[in-house]
Amino acid sequence: MRLFVAALFSSPLLFACSCFSTLTPCSGIGDSTLVFVGQVLTDSGEGWGTGPARVLIEEPLFHTPNNLREVEIDTSAGTSCYYRLKAGEHYVIFAEKSVKAASRLKIGGCSNTFLLEGNEHILDALRNKSRGGPSSLVGKVFRSTGTYSHEVGIAGAAVVATSATARFEAVTDAIGRYEIRGILPDRYEVEVSKVGFVPDPEYNHQWSGRMVLNKTTNTIEVDESGPAWSIDISERSCEVRNLSLWPQGKISGIVVGETGAPVNDITVQAFAFDGKGERESTPLRTGKTDATGRYVIEPLPPGEYVVGVNAESYSDTEAYPPTVFGAKKDSSTPTKVLLEEGGQAGAINLVLPGKRSLTKLRVEVLDPSGGPHRGATVTLENLAGVQRFFSRGKTSADGVLEIPVYVGEKYIVKVFDFTFSGGAGSREEQEYDYLGGSSRADVTEARQTITIVLGPKLLRDEH
Repeated sequence: MRLFVAALFSSPLLFACSCFSTLTPCSGIGDSTLVFVGQVLTDSGEGWGTGPARVLIEEPLFHTPNNLREVEIDTSAGTSCYYRLKAGEHYVIFAEKSVKAASRLKIGGCSNTFLLEGNEHILDALRNKSRGGPSSLVGKVFRSTGTYSHEVGIAGAAVVATSATARFEAVTDAIGRYEIRGILPDRYEVEVSKVGFVPDPEYNHQWSGRMVLNKTTNTIEVDESGPAWSIDISERSCEVRNLSLWPQGKISGIVVGETGAPVNDITVQAFAFDGKGERESTPLRTGKTDATGRYVIEPLPPGEYVVGVNAESYSDTEAYPPTVFGAKKDSSTPTKVLLEEGGQAGAINLVLPGKRSLTKLRVEVLDPSGGPHRGATVTLENLAGVQRFFSRGKTSADGVLEIPVYVGEKYIVKVFDFTFSGGAGSREEQEYDYLGGSSRADVTEARQTITIVLGPKLLRDEH
């Protein structure tokens, strides 16, 4: 993926494009790349057959003739690697000359093209670079709200770039932007801080992009000579480094067993809610209990949470049954934990039911004809219809797959397989024939066997 700036400057289908470059809008200006500020007159569209976009060039920056006023741009619409240019919007566009049409330019999902609004600091850095000005480091400070979600808007954050011989500082503006102009060429470690927040290391400490030759193996490898979060500033260059901070919220409590004794080394989960008000299927963050049964989950953004143990919708990995804070025995409805900005929610205590015994369920899958079926996938649901297991492996040549279960639990075991219907290159190759079957399993002893016979190919789902 494109590091540091992927969320800002790439298309929504970036991952389908397999963009592995670490270049940024400042550093990714090729010798043949036309860079300019443009207003979109005609929308590129997104579907097959739409476009090209028509763009009015408002300000040439690099390799763009001053007398070039309007251009057509092929944006790869209709493919998984398109970049939409919306009518009426202003962009800083990084384009190449089209091979198919000499009068056109082209961009795609891996382009460094970016929307101008909110990113004026990047344009200022590019202008400074085009004039041969001093080196600069610019970026934004995001508010982390999830593993892959970050919101812009942390004002007053301190950004510090430190090398072996120099130190430069900046403070973010009202929408989280910062700029260090006149930074000396060197290798820097870049960190961010603000009272009430803590750095997001997963976002900030990413690979620098440097590769080196391993003379022993004669292969190109990742340069590990410096910290992964360092950045190289060269003479008269500009670089973009975005950073992120977590709000310093915290949920804590004690976890005990049926007898009231503290339970050590248990993972406690905090689940957030999506835009529809539904609980997320995977936890936002987790914490481990210590010898006294105490856990702390931090840092956390403000909001409502469900706190539990082994409460992930699609996984059953603890010896203890799923348990959530505030849920009564006759109801699965939990008590929501409200966390204010930078606040703390303490005494979120959980009492775990008795431990379960782990065993294996031997699932034997047969074809509709009664013979063993190889290559089937097995899933487990509880009686409420919530999936608790999805097999990574598939049934063997004997039609058998052993899966982990717990004695005393009741499951709905589902089995399915699918095959491509058409030949290579045909339209039908995108259609699947599904075979499936299910059965209830009450696990009362170790190493039980259950046999499921697949039904005929009844469902075809076009993709």
